Amino acid sequence: MDLFQFLFRFLGFPLLSEAFGLLVLAHYRTEPDDLARLLDAPNLSLRALTHEGHVVSVALLAREGGLDATTREAMYDGERVRGNMLPDVLTSQLRDPDAAAPTGVRVMRIATHHAVRSRGLGSRLLREIEREVGDDVDYLGTGFGATPALLDFWADNGYRTVHLATTRNAASGEHSALMVAPTSDDGRALARRHARWFRERIGAVLSDALCDLDPDVVRSAMAACDAGGDAVVDVSEYEWRLTVAAAYGPGLADMAPRPFRRLALAHLLDGECDLAEPEERLLVRKVLQAHDWEFVTDELDYVSTAECMRSLGRALQPLVDRYGDTVAAAERERYE
Repeated sequence: MDLFQFLFRFLGFPLLSEAFGLLVLAHYRTEPDDLARLLDAPNLSLRALTHEGHVVSVALLAREGGLDATTREAMYDGERVRGNMLPDVLTSQLRDPDAAAPTGVRVMRIATHHAVRSRGLGSRLLREIEREVGDDVDYLGTGFGATPALLDFWADNGYRTVHLATTRNAASGEHSALMVAPTSDDGRALARRHARWFRERIGAVLSDALCDLDPDVVRSAMAACDAGGDAVVDVSEYEWRLTVAAAYGPGLADMAPRPFRRLALAHLLDGECDLAEPEERLLVRKVLQAHDWEFVTDELDYVSTAECMRSLGRALQPLVDRYGDTVAAAERERYE
Protein backbone atom coordinates (compact mmCIF):
# COMPACT_ATOMS: atom_id res chain seq x y z
CA MET A 1 0.00 0.00 0.00
CA ASP A 2 1.50 3.32 -1.08
CA LEU A 3 0.73 6.88 0.02
CA PHE A 4 0.37 9.40 -2.78
CA GLN A 5 0.24 13.11 -1.97
CA PHE A 6 -0.65 15.72 -4.50
CA LEU A 7 -2.20 19.08 -5.08
CA PHE A 8 -5.19 19.02 -7.40
CA ARG A 9 -3.48 21.17 -10.01
CA PHE A 10 -0.59 18.68 -10.31
CA LEU A 11 -2.66 15.50 -10.16
CA GLY A 12 -2.69 13.12 -13.09
CA PHE A 13 -6.11 12.53 -14.64
CA PRO A 14 -6.57 8.77 -13.94
CA LEU A 15 -5.84 9.10 -10.23
CA LEU A 16 -7.85 12.31 -10.06
CA SER A 17 -10.84 10.53 -11.56
CA GLU A 18 -10.61 7.68 -9.04
CA ALA A 19 -9.99 9.93 -6.04
CA PHE A 20 -12.74 12.39 -6.80
CA GLY A 21 -15.09 9.58 -7.77
CA LEU A 22 -14.65 8.07 -4.30
CA LEU A 23 -15.51 11.40 -2.70
CA VAL A 24 -18.62 11.81 -4.85
CA LEU A 25 -19.87 8.32 -4.01
CA ALA A 26 -19.10 8.52 -0.30
CA HIS A 27 -20.15 12.07 0.59
CA TYR A 28 -23.52 13.68 0.02
CA ARG A 29 -21.84 17.12 -0.04
CA THR A 30 -19.47 16.26 -2.90
CA GLU A 31 -20.85 16.92 -6.38
CA PRO A 32 -19.13 16.70 -9.77
CA ASP A 33 -19.34 20.48 -10.14
CA ASP A 34 -17.19 20.84 -7.01
CA LEU A 35 -14.10 19.76 -8.94
CA ALA A 36 -13.66 23.09 -10.70
CA ARG A 37 -13.98 25.00 -7.43
CA LEU A 38 -11.51 22.71 -5.71
CA LEU A 39 -8.97 23.12 -8.50
CA ASP A 40 -8.96 26.87 -7.89
CA ALA A 41 -8.57 26.74 -4.10
CA PRO A 42 -4.94 27.34 -3.09
CA ASN A 43 -5.34 25.86 0.40
CA LEU A 44 -6.78 22.49 -0.69
CA SER A 45 -4.91 19.26 -1.39
CA LEU A 46 -5.54 15.53 -1.65
CA ARG A 47 -3.87 12.59 0.00
CA ALA A 48 -4.59 9.06 -1.11
CA LEU A 49 -3.63 5.47 -0.40
CA THR A 50 -3.14 3.43 -3.54
CA HIS A 51 -2.85 -0.28 -4.20
CA GLU A 52 -1.44 -1.52 -7.49
CA GLY A 53 -1.90 1.93 -8.98
CA HIS A 54 -5.53 2.42 -7.88
CA VAL A 55 -6.89 4.71 -5.19
CA VAL A 56 -8.36 2.80 -2.24
CA SER A 57 -8.70 5.62 0.29
CA VAL A 58 -8.68 9.39 -0.16
CA ALA A 59 -8.78 12.50 2.03
CA LEU A 60 -9.50 16.08 1.04
CA LEU A 61 -7.49 18.52 3.18
CA ALA A 62 -7.76 22.24 3.85
CA ARG A 63 -4.96 24.28 5.40
CA GLU A 64 -6.45 26.81 7.83
CA GLY A 65 -5.48 29.36 10.44
CA GLY A 66 -2.16 31.12 10.81
CA LEU A 67 -3.96 34.44 10.43
CA ASP A 68 -2.50 37.81 11.38
CA ALA A 69 -3.83 39.87 14.28
CA THR A 70 -5.85 42.26 12.11
CA THR A 71 -7.62 39.42 10.30
CA ARG A 72 -8.26 37.59 13.56
CA GLU A 73 -9.86 40.70 15.04
CA ALA A 74 -12.08 41.09 12.00
CA MET A 75 -13.09 37.43 12.28
CA TYR A 76 -13.87 37.91 15.98
CA ASP A 77 -16.14 40.80 14.99
CA GLY A 78 -18.06 38.57 12.58
CA GLU A 79 -16.24 38.92 9.27
CA ARG A 80 -16.06 35.65 7.34
CA VAL A 81 -12.61 34.57 6.15
CA ARG A 82 -13.06 31.98 3.43
CA GLY A 83 -11.28 28.66 3.73
CA ASN A 84 -11.10 28.78 7.53
CA MET A 85 -14.10 26.83 8.82
CA LEU A 86 -12.64 25.57 12.11
CA PRO A 87 -10.93 28.84 13.12
CA ASP A 88 -14.10 30.73 12.15
CA VAL A 89 -16.37 28.69 14.44
CA LEU A 90 -13.89 28.72 17.32
CA THR A 91 -13.38 32.48 16.94
CA SER A 92 -16.74 33.99 16.03
CA GLN A 93 -19.16 31.53 17.62
CA LEU A 94 -17.14 30.33 20.62
CA ARG A 95 -15.50 33.74 21.20
CA ASP A 96 -11.85 32.75 21.22
CA PRO A 97 -9.87 35.72 19.82
CA ASP A 98 -6.71 33.60 19.49
CA ALA A 99 -8.19 30.51 17.81
CA ALA A 100 -7.10 31.51 14.28
CA ALA A 101 -3.45 32.12 15.23
CA PRO A 102 -2.35 28.45 15.20
CA THR A 103 -2.11 26.74 11.82
CA GLY A 104 -4.13 23.61 11.19
CA VAL A 105 -5.03 21.09 8.54
CA ARG A 106 -8.69 20.16 8.43
CA VAL A 107 -9.75 16.82 7.00
CA MET A 108 -12.74 18.02 5.01
CA ARG A 109 -13.73 14.60 3.72
CA ILE A 110 -12.34 11.09 3.84
CA ALA A 111 -13.52 8.05 1.93
CA THR A 112 -12.48 4.44 1.38
CA HIS A 113 -13.47 2.23 -1.55
CA HIS A 114 -16.49 0.11 -0.65
CA ALA A 115 -14.67 -3.11 -1.53
CA VAL A 116 -12.01 -2.60 1.16
CA ARG A 117 -13.87 -0.82 3.94
CA SER A 118 -13.51 -1.85 7.61
CA ARG A 119 -9.88 -2.81 7.06
CA GLY A 120 -8.33 0.19 8.79
CA LEU A 121 -7.36 2.00 5.59
CA GLY A 122 -8.99 5.29 6.62
CA SER A 123 -7.07 5.21 9.90
CA ARG A 124 -3.87 4.31 8.03
CA LEU A 125 -4.38 7.31 5.77
CA LEU A 126 -4.90 9.63 8.75
CA ARG A 127 -1.69 8.34 10.36
CA GLU A 128 0.23 8.98 7.16
CA ILE A 129 -1.19 12.50 6.93
CA GLU A 130 -0.19 13.25 10.52
CA ARG A 131 3.27 11.85 9.91
CA GLU A 132 3.68 14.11 6.88
CA VAL A 133 2.24 17.42 8.14
CA GLY A 134 2.33 17.06 11.94
CA ASP A 135 5.62 18.96 12.34
CA ASP A 136 4.43 21.74 10.04
CA VAL A 137 1.09 22.60 11.71
CA ASP A 138 -0.28 23.00 15.22
CA TYR A 139 -3.25 20.67 14.90
CA LEU A 140 -5.28 18.44 12.64
CA GLY A 141 -9.02 18.96 12.72
CA THR A 142 -12.32 17.86 11.28
CA GLY A 143 -16.00 18.77 11.26
CA PHE A 144 -18.88 16.48 10.28
CA GLY A 145 -22.48 15.53 10.91
CA ALA A 146 -22.21 13.69 14.20
CA THR A 147 -23.17 10.03 14.45
CA PRO A 148 -21.89 7.57 17.09
CA ALA A 149 -19.89 5.61 14.50
CA LEU A 150 -18.16 8.69 13.10
CA LEU A 151 -17.41 10.12 16.53
CA ASP A 152 -15.89 6.82 17.60
CA PHE A 153 -13.85 6.58 14.39
CA TRP A 154 -12.29 10.00 14.87
CA ALA A 155 -11.77 9.44 18.60
CA ASP A 156 -9.98 6.15 17.87
CA ASN A 157 -7.65 8.17 15.64
CA GLY A 158 -6.75 10.66 18.38
CA TYR A 159 -9.21 13.46 17.63
CA ARG A 160 -11.02 15.09 20.57
CA THR A 161 -14.39 16.85 20.74
CA VAL A 162 -14.35 20.63 21.15
CA HIS A 163 -17.86 21.54 19.93
CA LEU A 164 -21.32 20.23 19.11
CA ALA A 165 -23.47 22.55 17.01
CA THR A 166 -26.81 23.47 18.57
CA THR A 167 -28.66 23.40 15.22
CA ARG A 168 -28.94 20.65 12.65
CA ASN A 169 -27.11 20.88 9.35
CA ALA A 170 -29.65 21.56 6.61
CA ALA A 171 -28.14 18.97 4.26
CA SER A 172 -27.23 16.11 6.62
CA GLY A 173 -29.93 16.60 9.24
CA GLU A 174 -27.28 15.98 11.91
CA HIS A 175 -25.70 18.22 14.52
CA SER A 176 -22.12 18.96 13.44
CA ALA A 177 -19.20 18.01 15.66
CA LEU A 178 -15.79 19.68 15.63
CA MET A 179 -12.78 17.63 16.71
CA VAL A 180 -9.06 18.37 16.86
CA ALA A 181 -5.84 16.41 17.26
CA PRO A 182 -3.06 18.77 18.44
CA THR A 183 0.48 18.33 17.14
CA SER A 184 2.34 21.22 18.85
CA ASP A 185 2.31 23.14 22.13
CA ASP A 186 0.14 25.86 20.57
CA GLY A 187 -2.24 23.23 19.26
CA ARG A 188 -2.42 21.52 22.64
CA ALA A 189 -3.18 24.85 24.33
CA LEU A 190 -5.99 25.45 21.82
CA ALA A 191 -7.41 21.96 22.34
CA ARG A 192 -7.20 22.16 26.13
CA ARG A 193 -9.08 25.41 26.49
CA HIS A 194 -11.80 24.43 24.04
CA ALA A 195 -12.21 21.04 25.71
CA ARG A 196 -12.56 22.87 29.02
CA TRP A 197 -15.12 25.30 27.62
CA PHE A 198 -17.02 22.42 26.01
CA ARG A 199 -17.23 20.67 29.39
CA GLU A 200 -18.40 23.88 31.05
CA ARG A 201 -21.27 24.53 28.63
CA ILE A 202 -22.43 21.09 27.50
CA GLY A 203 -24.59 20.38 30.57
CA ALA A 204 -26.73 23.47 30.06
CA VAL A 205 -26.96 22.96 26.30
CA LEU A 206 -28.14 19.35 26.68
CA SER A 207 -31.15 20.47 28.70
CA ASP A 208 -31.93 23.18 26.14
CA ALA A 209 -30.95 23.29 22.45
CA LEU A 210 -29.63 19.70 22.40
CA CYS A 211 -32.41 18.16 24.49
CA ASP A 212 -33.43 15.89 21.57
CA LEU A 213 -29.93 14.89 20.46
CA ASP A 214 -29.46 11.13 20.12
CA PRO A 215 -28.15 9.90 23.50
CA ASP A 216 -25.55 7.74 21.76
CA VAL A 217 -24.19 10.84 19.98
CA VAL A 218 -23.99 12.54 23.38
CA ARG A 219 -22.20 9.54 24.90
CA SER A 220 -19.64 9.32 22.08
CA ALA A 221 -19.04 13.08 21.87
CA MET A 222 -18.44 13.40 25.60
CA ALA A 223 -16.25 10.31 25.77
CA ALA A 224 -14.12 11.85 23.03
CA CYS A 225 -13.62 15.11 24.93
CA ASP A 226 -10.28 14.95 26.70
CA ALA A 227 -11.42 15.55 30.29
CA GLY A 228 -7.84 15.74 31.46
CA GLY A 229 -8.70 15.12 35.11
CA ASP A 230 -11.02 18.12 35.25
CA ALA A 231 -14.26 16.18 35.75
CA VAL A 232 -14.77 17.57 39.25
CA VAL A 233 -18.08 17.09 41.05
CA ASP A 234 -18.80 20.22 43.06
CA VAL A 235 -21.66 18.94 45.23
CA SER A 236 -22.58 20.39 48.62
CA GLU A 237 -23.13 18.37 51.78
CA TYR A 238 -26.90 18.78 51.45
CA GLU A 239 -26.81 17.76 47.77
CA TRP A 240 -24.84 14.62 48.64
CA ARG A 241 -27.56 13.60 51.07
CA LEU A 242 -30.17 14.01 48.34
CA THR A 243 -28.04 12.15 45.79
CA VAL A 244 -27.15 9.21 48.02
CA ALA A 245 -30.78 8.85 49.07
CA ALA A 246 -31.83 8.61 45.42
CA ALA A 247 -29.11 6.06 44.66
CA TYR A 248 -29.37 3.85 47.75
CA GLY A 249 -32.49 4.90 49.64
CA PRO A 250 -35.98 6.38 49.23
CA GLY A 251 -34.93 9.68 47.63
CA LEU A 252 -36.01 10.99 44.22
CA ALA A 253 -33.72 12.45 41.57
CA ASP A 254 -36.37 15.02 40.62
CA MET A 255 -35.98 16.83 43.93
CA ALA A 256 -32.71 18.56 43.01
CA PRO A 257 -31.46 18.03 39.43
CA ARG A 258 -28.13 19.82 39.77
CA PRO A 259 -26.04 17.25 41.70
CA PHE A 260 -27.29 14.42 39.50
CA ARG A 261 -26.27 16.35 36.41
CA ARG A 262 -22.84 16.97 37.86
CA LEU A 263 -22.40 13.24 38.47
CA ALA A 264 -23.65 12.27 35.02
CA LEU A 265 -21.37 14.81 33.32
CA ALA A 266 -18.36 13.67 35.31
CA HIS A 267 -18.93 10.05 34.40
CA LEU A 268 -19.59 10.64 30.70
CA LEU A 269 -16.48 12.80 30.45
CA ASP A 270 -14.03 10.55 32.27
CA GLY A 271 -15.73 7.15 31.92
CA GLU A 272 -14.16 5.70 35.06
CA CYS A 273 -17.34 4.01 36.31
CA ASP A 274 -18.42 0.65 34.94
CA LEU A 275 -21.81 1.48 33.45
CA ALA A 276 -23.54 -0.38 30.62
CA GLU A 277 -24.75 1.46 27.54
CA PRO A 278 -28.46 1.38 28.60
CA GLU A 279 -27.54 2.99 31.93
CA GLU A 280 -25.59 5.74 30.19
CA ARG A 281 -28.49 6.39 27.82
CA LEU A 282 -30.74 6.72 30.87
CA LEU A 283 -28.36 9.27 32.40
CA VAL A 284 -28.42 11.28 29.17
CA ARG A 285 -32.17 11.19 28.52
CA LYS A 286 -33.42 11.68 32.08
CA VAL A 287 -30.67 13.47 33.98
CA LEU A 288 -29.00 15.63 31.33
CA GLN A 289 -31.75 16.18 28.78
CA ALA A 290 -34.48 16.32 31.45
CA HIS A 291 -37.17 14.36 29.62
CA ASP A 292 -40.15 13.22 31.65
CA TRP A 293 -40.32 9.72 33.09
CA GLU A 294 -43.02 8.51 30.71
CA PHE A 295 -41.03 9.53 27.62
CA VAL A 296 -37.82 7.93 28.90
CA THR A 297 -39.60 4.76 29.99
CA ASP A 298 -41.14 4.33 26.54
CA GLU A 299 -38.09 5.29 24.47
CA LEU A 300 -35.63 3.12 26.42
CA ASP A 301 -38.05 0.17 26.64
CA TYR A 302 -38.43 -0.12 30.41
CA VAL A 303 -41.39 -2.21 31.49
CA SER A 304 -42.74 0.54 33.74
CA THR A 305 -41.99 4.00 35.04
CA ALA A 306 -41.22 2.49 38.45
CA GLU A 307 -38.61 0.18 36.92
CA CYS A 308 -37.11 3.13 35.01
CA MET A 309 -36.78 5.03 38.30
CA ARG A 310 -35.19 2.06 40.03
CA SER A 311 -32.76 1.66 37.13
CA LEU A 312 -31.66 5.26 37.48
CA GLY A 313 -31.00 4.70 41.17
CA ARG A 314 -28.85 1.67 40.35
CA ALA A 315 -26.98 3.64 37.68
CA LEU A 316 -26.20 6.35 40.22
CA GLN A 317 -24.66 4.00 42.76
CA PRO A 318 -21.22 3.55 41.15
CA LEU A 319 -21.12 7.30 40.48
CA VAL A 320 -21.75 8.05 44.16
CA ASP A 321 -19.05 5.55 45.11
CA ARG A 322 -16.55 7.03 42.64
CA TYR A 323 -17.09 10.74 43.23
CA GLY A 324 -18.62 10.91 46.69
CA ASP A 325 -16.81 12.48 49.65
CA THR A 326 -16.89 11.54 53.32
CA VAL A 327 -20.39 12.97 53.68
CA ALA A 328 -21.60 10.74 50.86
CA ALA A 329 -19.89 7.70 52.39
CA ALA A 330 -21.46 8.35 55.79
CA GLU A 331 -24.90 8.84 54.23
CA ARG A 332 -24.58 5.61 52.30
CA GLU A 333 -23.98 3.68 55.52
CA ARG A 334 -27.54 4.52 56.57
CA TYR A 335 -28.89 2.30 53.81
CA GLU A 336 -26.55 -0.68 54.15
